[in-house]
Amino acid sequence: MFIGSTPVAVGAGSFLMLEVAVFGPGYYFAVTCILLYVAFVKLMMAVYNWAKNDFYLEESFQRRGQRMIFWGQVISILLGVASAVPALGLDGLDFVYCMSVFFVLYITNQAILLGARYFQMDSETVIYLSPYIFPVFTYTSESTDLTDETHQGVRIFKMLGAGLCWGITMAILITPVNIGITFICFFLLAIAAVAAICVQFIP
Repeated sequence: MFIGSTPVAVGAGSFLMLEVAVFGPGYYFAVTCILLYVAFVKLMMAVYNWAKNDFYLEESFQRRGQRMIFWGQVISILLGVASAVPALGLDGLDFVYCMSVFFVLYITNQAILLGARYFQMDSETVIYLSPYIFPVFTYTSESTDLTDETHQGVRIFKMLGAGLCWGITMAILITPVNIGITFICFFLLAIAAVAAICVQFIP
């Protein structure tokens, strides 16, 4: 699983660094490389712990990861707001860059929670959707009751909605505007595709 997803992760990271290198100052490129390197090291540590403990990630790693993502979001918001106040002398910071870090961390957090639930599901798990998609339930042969998974479905649309807001932010605040428009179109298509897939499973 992890090895198969490595080319996608490397490609996405390379595209992001190329975009920052072309359209942003040099120190943005350096900061992005440092953040990606730290994330990669932490991911390797988590995968090693997961494999060593019979494919189970210790709760201490889970709590530590949640704290890092949460405080990363808080710091990104605070630095972004502080960059807009000239009296603080942080003119070198870019509001859009700080917000981009926030959105990336938020989307990553939602994706991790979804991925964790997906790997907990059995191969025989059946997903039931309501006529209006929500609520969402799952059923397995091992249990006699339906399990409410509405919060997992909400996470999917929260993740895509955050990506849409990210694109709108870039379209408004940076040039060329086509970068933000590209993100907006991508996440709008993703929302439409997910909704269409969900409709196929509605009884």
